[in-house]
Amino acid sequence: MIRRIRRFIGRANLIRYALSFVLAFTLWAWVTNQRDPEQTFRASQVPVTAENIPAGLEIVGTLPAVDVKLEGPQSVLRGVDAGSIQAVVDLSGVEGPGPYKRHVDIQEPDGVRRAEANPDEITVELDTVVSKTFRVEALNSQDIPRNLSITGTATTPEEVSVTGVQQNVDRVARVVVDIDLQAQTESFVRQVTPRPVDQGGNVVENVDVSPQVVTLNVSLEVRGKEVPIFVRCDPCGAAPSYEVIGQPMASPNSVLIDGSKDALAQVDYLYTTPVDPSALTAPAVLRDIPLDVNALPAGITLERLVVDVSIQVQQTVFPKTFNDVPIQAVNLRGGLRATIVPATLSLTIEGTRTAIASLSEEDIAVIVDLAGAGVGTVTLTPKVILPPGVYYTNDLPKVTATIERPEPTATPAPTALPTPVPAVSPTP
Repeated sequence: MIRRIRRFIGRANLIRYALSFVLAFTLWAWVTNQRDPEQTFRASQVPVTAENIPAGLEIVGTLPAVDVKLEGPQSVLRGVDAGSIQAVVDLSGVEGPGPYKRHVDIQEPDGVRRAEANPDEITVELDTVVSKTFRVEALNSQDIPRNLSITGTATTPEEVSVTGVQQNVDRVARVVVDIDLQAQTESFVRQVTPRPVDQGGNVVENVDVSPQVVTLNVSLEVRGKEVPIFVRCDPCGAAPSYEVIGQPMASPNSVLIDGSKDALAQVDYLYTTPVDPSALTAPAVLRDIPLDVNALPAGITLERLVVDVSIQVQQTVFPKTFNDVPIQAVNLRGGLRATIVPATLSLTIEGTRTAIASLSEEDIAVIVDLAGAGVGTVTLTPKVILPPGVYYTNDLPKVTATIERPEPTATPAPTALPTPVPAVSPTP
């Protein structure tokens, strides 16, 4: 009996102790959460790195980025930023080239209770690292001055090695260096960077070229001198109501001259013989205009003696024709009337594009001034009155004004009205 009582008391105490512990832990967790609440931190596009890549293999391309979510106390996440988060994949156990799926492990800061990556698994493609030797080719400049010619090129070293994954190295068709002749007047030696390119001439990325810099030796042959050509056009006006736009241009706009060094030093440019655009009403190309060589030093020769000249011409005024504009008589003495023959005129008005566009017949007046004229016939030249900014180009014809006094109109005699007879009302 006593044993049973003791066993009951011990079991009751044990349950009491357990409940107390759970209650205390719950109270502690509640207080802790109130003081340091749980929070979530998110980071987008965190780069993924690879660890334990086997020797002789290399990752093809780049690894995709992942989104990361961290959960933990506010005090811990307060000091976290995207740069402190590392996402890695472990490539241990990989035996050869090929695609491999690997779990993304987030190396979270201490105190973080949960870390997730999205996606949590990525595909990593590995390929064998290879090296291939290529001879360096020098590419000629696309814009070589006509007085220069390349007689030889060489690189030191003559060959370079291209290293990378198999599929990238296989894309390399050749290794090239560019020849830049800008401001060059003699042979030169320069340090240049070789470029691995594919069959289409596009640079192949993600391969290493060794050495990264080579020495380029270019041998040039210089002959003569290239000088610009300017068009002589003075005065440079087009047909009436037209104008030359800009400066006339020679084609080609330069010429190669040759001669002694002293003679070449005296020539910096050439002019054409004068051109005359005074009859042009539209853009034109004048063919075979001779160069002016009269002032050249003795012994100078030219690769060409004529050029074409391009001249841009545009209209400066615009015409507009108005037909049957009535002629009005002004300052006619009272009591007279005038008949004008012809009664209308046709006018061509010119002006700027804006002024002509807004001009209407209501803005135009054609008049003959009959001040002081009496009965009879007179011949006059009409005048045209226009708004500012426009003018007429016609030679106005003379008109005839016949002036006459109208005959007075007879007043009719008044008609007698009958005397009204009063009506007689019948007697009832």
